[in-house]
Amino acid sequence: MFFSLQTLFSRSFARLLTFSLMVFSCHVFADHPHVQGEPPRYTVAIESDDFVTRALFDAISDQFNVDILYKKYDSFEDVLDGVISGDSDFAANVTHTEARSLVLDYSSPTNIEYTYFFSKDVDFNLATRIGVPSDSIYLELLKHYNNQLEIREYHDLEQAQDWLSSGHVQGTVDAINLLRPLLEAGFDAHLLNNEIPIKPVSLVATKDKHRTRLNEFATFIQSELIQRHLRHSVSSFQFKARMRAIQSQILELGIDPRKAIRIKLENAYPFASYDDTESPTGISADTVFAACEILQLNCELVSKSGETWESMYQDLIDKKIDLLAPLTISEPRKQIAFFSTPHFFPQAVMVKRQNYKNDVYSSISELIVERIGVIEDDFFHELLAFLLPNKSFSLYPSQDALIKALLDAEVDYIATDRSTLNHFLLTSSELTIEEDDHIGSFYESSIAMGFVKSARGEALAHLFSDALKIIDTTQINNAYAKPPNWRTNLQKQHVYAQRFQITLAIILTITLASAWYLYHQSRTDNLTQLRNRRALVQRYRAGIRESQSLLYLDLNKFKEINDLYGHDVGDQVLMKYSQLIRQYCSGDGYRIGGDEFIVVSNLNLTQLNSALSQLERFSFKLRGFKTEIILRASIGVYQASKNQLKLADILSLTDLAMYEAKRDHHTDVVFVDDSRIKSLKQNLAFRSAIEAAINNANIDCHFDIVYERKSKQPIAAQCKISWVYQEQQYDYHQLREHADVLGLSTALDELTLAKVTHFCRESSALLAAKPDFQFWMHICQHSISNSEKLLQQIDSYAPLKQHLALLIDERYFSRSRLKAGINKLTLMGLHLVVDDFGAKNASFYALNQEGITRCKTAARVAVQEQQNSQSNALTSFSLIDLLAQLDKQIIVSGIDNQALLDWANQQSVRFVQGQQLSPVLSTQELRLLLG
Repeated sequence: MFFSLQTLFSRSFARLLTFSLMVFSCHVFADHPHVQGEPPRYTVAIESDDFVTRALFDAISDQFNVDILYKKYDSFEDVLDGVISGDSDFAANVTHTEARSLVLDYSSPTNIEYTYFFSKDVDFNLATRIGVPSDSIYLELLKHYNNQLEIREYHDLEQAQDWLSSGHVQGTVDAINLLRPLLEAGFDAHLLNNEIPIKPVSLVATKDKHRTRLNEFATFIQSELIQRHLRHSVSSFQFKARMRAIQSQILELGIDPRKAIRIKLENAYPFASYDDTESPTGISADTVFAACEILQLNCELVSKSGETWESMYQDLIDKKIDLLAPLTISEPRKQIAFFSTPHFFPQAVMVKRQNYKNDVYSSISELIVERIGVIEDDFFHELLAFLLPNKSFSLYPSQDALIKALLDAEVDYIATDRSTLNHFLLTSSELTIEEDDHIGSFYESSIAMGFVKSARGEALAHLFSDALKIIDTTQINNAYAKPPNWRTNLQKQHVYAQRFQITLAIILTITLASAWYLYHQSRTDNLTQLRNRRALVQRYRAGIRESQSLLYLDLNKFKEINDLYGHDVGDQVLMKYSQLIRQYCSGDGYRIGGDEFIVVSNLNLTQLNSALSQLERFSFKLRGFKTEIILRASIGVYQASKNQLKLADILSLTDLAMYEAKRDHHTDVVFVDDSRIKSLKQNLAFRSAIEAAINNANIDCHFDIVYERKSKQPIAAQCKISWVYQEQQYDYHQLREHADVLGLSTALDELTLAKVTHFCRESSALLAAKPDFQFWMHICQHSISNSEKLLQQIDSYAPLKQHLALLIDERYFSRSRLKAGINKLTLMGLHLVVDDFGAKNASFYALNQEGITRCKTAARVAVQEQQNSQSNALTSFSLIDLLAQLDKQIIVSGIDNQALLDWANQQSVRFVQGQQLSPVLSTQELRLLLG
């Protein structure tokens, strides 16, 4: 943003005095910027929701080991004043001007400012009245872009929203910090960086105070890694902001998220193809399910592969289903269905048998004497009936039946789209049909989703249209609607003609190569084609050469990728990472199991550090979504020395170093050297101790009580485990972190359950008098997806099921791979409580679960959400309002002071938990409380 010279030079003389004092203090204290031994601390000025600045300075904090304190200001002008006065040290995203450079130190350009056009479905290129923030660079920028525009300046977000709502302007141009609030207010956002020239922005610092740091920070931000990280972070922020804005509309549009949306998909390539389990994939299938995932609605597929199009279409008319896809948009159909925006535009063609009446016809209207086949009640039936009135057609129930009729000469022409024809030619040995090129494409269809003609259907059409804006439909379409590879088809015909000779050659080749192949397979990982553990041991059993390094790499949170996106995506991630290993490491790569890799490298130290920067963090594009996930790897590095070690010892040390990197959130790489070997061995002792503690049940259990606020009666006790090692206590979260790394999460859950079961057995008389009292315990995602052993433990003591409630993190409810496990727990009659509700974006799926009546949220989250909903009209529902609308009970935890308890009383929160009410109790203290 850019403010005028007049505004800057009208500042008071007091600022000049401030500058003088600031410069003086800068020289006096330059050699003592922070307390000796502690990391430097800097204050960074930001506006509310300034996501880009946080992303940049969080990365700076990790890289330079400095503490960053963010200070919020009401406006961008106040941000600049804060840095100028020395109240803050740095700010980001500042456009250079001569006036500002007199009072601020600038870095070289670091990044672009992400700029958007906000509107209500108005095309930027068609808008004539546009609003911009006052005294900003956008006024000059838009005048240069189009001097015919009427540009009006607003002062703040409230005025911008008022102008957009009233039509005073057709749209506004502003920065990314307004993306979330304006999306949540119901406006659309269109990124302008690729359409108009946006000037780059820089870091700024207080004059003459941080010049060295400013240049260091800027150089770091300009690196390829951070630019890629910023781009990916912005992409993820945009996606989440748009998704949350869409989800916030669900209740406002009167949609009950608990009610199933009944969906039918026509079994026709490229739109939907059903496999043996009746699960469809294709353009329509992938797009519909991607939209359902974004909206977090309860979508239910009710179609089968054998259903005819005619019956599905009739079900939509009869309002037996809510959504039908694919459905081509046409004026007659708008009378019986609501449509989403179109997401695929196939070309309609006429198909005939090969060499049938070549170059005879040039338009559809000339086909009056030909026998034409169509699918009954399909769009092409409707279209050809309009183009060829009074002509009768041969009707067929499906695409397969239609093509067979053409091959069998029952008809002379059929109408289909070009992508369906191409797919048939690529996958079938029947190459005797072709497009009539002389007629060519005669219509471009608009493929969309069709919704039932009702108020609910209209609202669903609106929601799914909004979801389509953040789905990468181009990628989905290209995955299925591929043009034919004619070279491949010709080669296939050539292969058929010479089958005998080629078969004989293949047999001879296989005979000669079989021994080598078996040897190669025994030493190769089938998925990644890297070598395996056997090959590593065979080659380096005695150790590595002095000029070599060994890298032990482990992908962080890889199990979550499998659980959230499925094993197919997990396999793709492993293959992508193996490609990076081949690309950046000179040496041998090995996959030794799961998500663990070994690289024996010949790189020197400079080359090695460059390769590590590429391997410690990488991005992976999810098909069907306009976003990427960022994955990190923990890496232990051993550089060979004169004291040569055997492979087993090197692997042990680098495994420990990798584990240390995994625990330290500020670094991804740990080098093994002589000075670190002692500490690594101490870590090995710690790992052994924690494994033994979990396996031998040497873990303590305490209870955090949940109270009914008015009566002050205890209604539940949350089991919180802890462990003491060498006089240091580790709480539940620390234990969970170590257990996740060691693969002991499920064992930790089983141990916690055993502690609760033991208490229930020992206190059965007390609990008999309190039949509604519950014991709450967390369970991890692995226990959810593999719950057999946990359920056996629960069944071993019948009264336990009555008193046990499982705390399940809210984010797990939106993970498709965990839904079956959660449903199983519900069907077994177990009580489930949604934990950490609201911290990960409200999941309607969590609220839809039958039998789930309680949601637990932290006080800080609930208070913040309520303040957001009261401070402006952009958020329609606070957490408390939302749960009340859906008849859910809310438990607010973290009531640790009187102010929070007063807030809970004012909001009439029914159930509360926290230190202000009661300390965490031991087993004996809980018995006294229940007695």
